[in-house]
Amino acid sequence: MDHREAEELLGAYALGALDGDEVSRMEEHLASCREHAAAAAELRQAQSLLALTAGDVAPPAELRARIVKAVNADQGVAPVAVPIRRVPRTPRWAPRPAYVAIAAALLLALGIGGVFGYQLSQTQQVAYTFAGQASLAPGAQAHLVYFKDRKQAVLTVTGLPRLSAGQVYEAWLIKGGRAVDEGVGSQANGSLGLQIPADVSGFDQLAITIEPGEQPQPTSTPILTGQLHS
Repeated sequence: MDHREAEELLGAYALGALDGDEVSRMEEHLASCREHAAAAAELRQAQSLLALTAGDVAPPAELRARIVKAVNADQGVAPVAVPIRRVPRTPRWAPRPAYVAIAAALLLALGIGGVFGYQLSQTQQVAYTFAGQASLAPGAQAHLVYFKDRKQAVLTVTGLPRLSAGQVYEAWLIKGGRAVDEGVGSQANGSLGLQIPADVSGFDQLAITIEPGEQPQPTSTPILTGQLHS
């Protein structure tokens, strides 16, 4: 991969939107190009901030009624009230050319100017990088950025093993041996991106497992773990 082509693909690389061959060629280029290696590291950090630009989304009023009707019809029981809670909206990256071009341009802007004027400093954020287990996920790498003032974090993971049908990647925060579910992902390209609305400084470890659907507790050996230090 020459310098010009690498320049054009840096944003898509940071988003995890390149295919396997392009990733290999890009990483080969980055190994010998300090300029682009530094730029890729900055873009990956900026990509982690994108999830913080999205606010909470309240479910539409008719959603509760539709769910209750469907559940009651399936089970043949009298109508019951089902609470629907607000959930955080996180971006879903789709490797469509137009979307990648827009997102890559946005990443470049974020890398220079921050997220909508949100200025970061060493006292406001803590960044962690973890590698996958050598025998289970040798190519995996996780980037966790914790925002102290917001008490939340953004996790991006690339290079995960491919999933089988029905499987998901599940992220956990662990303290004293107790695991807390922080969300799942099932991207076909082996990547995971999550906004974590938790004070990670109160936990000992981050872990990623592959599960047969979202679980309340891990049911398999973690393919990636990392120590968290406040």
